[in-house]
Amino acid sequence: MPDSLFGLLLFLAGIGPGYVFLRVAERREPRQAGSVLLEFAELFVIGSATTAAASVVVLLLGGATHRFDLREWLAQGRAYVVDEPTRALAAVGAILLLSYLSAWVLARVLYKGRPASIRPEFSVWFQVFHVDERDPARAALRFATVELKDGRRVGGYVYAYSVDPDTENREIALRAPIFAYAGSAGEPQLIPDEFLIIPSEQVVYVGVQVQNVPQHSGAPS
Repeated sequence: MPDSLFGLLLFLAGIGPGYVFLRVAERREPRQAGSVLLEFAELFVIGSATTAAASVVVLLLGGATHRFDLREWLAQGRAYVVDEPTRALAAVGAILLLSYLSAWVLARVLYKGRPASIRPEFSVWFQVFHVDERDPARAALRFATVELKDGRRVGGYVYAYSVDPDTENREIALRAPIFAYAGSAGEPQLIPDEFLIIPSEQVVYVGVQVQNVPQHSGAPS
């Protein structure tokens, strides 16, 4: 991380716009995982390009409107910033703002028409189990059938689940009515528990049925 004002400005100008571009892009198109060096190179190239273009636009407009003297700035360097701090800070702020906006607009234009279907902040468990009462397409309940590593199967309505990045630390909680299945073709037996918490390390697979109304009298067939 940058430990000085100059380093912070370089970070914001060289990396920030690239981050904005890639975050917009990855929501509309899957991206293959790459090395840290490759990720940094992408951020830096995109960020530097948009910042350079924004700098040219801002400095030319500033010179044309006499907001500041570009030649004097180039000739005096730091001394010009000391003598004209307000104008210098305004130019830097305008460059950063325009570079971030340009990166966002560029990503939106390049990926126009593609639905925002890639949501990296949500796990697969969230996307399958999530119930949103505000969305009619996702307002139905989820009945999950879970097969455990020891061969047992249990079923119940999804009550809660974790979305820890480490899949081995995730858990899923079922709520009553909860059923246990004897064998692959056995009849479901009601378990007198209100909740059942299952760690993901014990799960072989999870089957999910979408239901509008809970069937308290029996397990889904």
